[in-house]
Amino acid sequence: MKRQFQTASSHRIYNRTEKALLQERIHQTRRELAMNDYNLYVLHIRLSNSLKIEDWGNIDRMTYVTMESNLHRVSERLKKKYNNLTTTKAVTDTTDTRRTVVNLSDAMLSPEEITVLVKGGNYVVTPWTVPIEDIIANIESGIRNLSSDAIRRDPTPIVNAIGSPMYTLAKYLSNLLKPFVGKTSSYIKDSSHFIEKIQTLRTQPGDIMVSFDVVSLFTRVPIKETIELLKNIFPEDIVVLFQLVLTTTYFQWNEDFYE
Repeated sequence: MKRQFQTASSHRIYNRTEKALLQERIHQTRRELAMNDYNLYVLHIRLSNSLKIEDWGNIDRMTYVTMESNLHRVSERLKKKYNNLTTTKAVTDTTDTRRTVVNLSDAMLSPEEITVLVKGGNYVVTPWTVPIEDIIANIESGIRNLSSDAIRRDPTPIVNAIGSPMYTLAKYLSNLLKPFVGKTSSYIKDSSHFIEKIQTLRTQPGDIMVSFDVVSLFTRVPIKETIELLKNIFPEDIVVLFQLVLTTTYFQWNEDFYE
């Protein structure tokens, strides 16, 4: 079975599936052999009742000789295949020692623990709660170190809003929106969620798969339509706060304040 996914959990699923398929193949082969034995027995009875003793003896000897010849030929072919599989070949050691886990303790490591340790010291465990607000606010924190010429050549509408008058309010409103995240049919949480959703997808011969990337996504969200959608969910006073955050931005640059 071709293994398209290389995670520890997917390998366990592949192993169970391959074992189940092998067991089913063995059961199916045994059923076919049993049916062949029964058919041969019925044929043996019919021939023995319809042929003379001399004719039956000749046929029985001819059948036995043919069977022995086929058995010898098949056995030799299988032995040759087995010898080819067990022939010792020179194998080049391609082990990457930089990704080798050396266990110096007496504890037994699970496959999941080994998978994490192989990633090395730069691996960081994913937090239970992703700080989305802080990520968005800090994504352009380096803008403070840019020169004015760089700003003019490549203007970026996203600035660091931490500590701004609207930062705490925006964080509060973001928490109000969290229960509604993922309620739409087009929502994709991450790559694993995307793979799960396309498991039942079946394309047609004329279908074409495409991928789109939105440039400056946050600044292209239609504010007017967004406010109208928020009116269907929140009371009027909360909608006013959303409108204030979405339409008002204060930031400081070179000791000057901008709105």
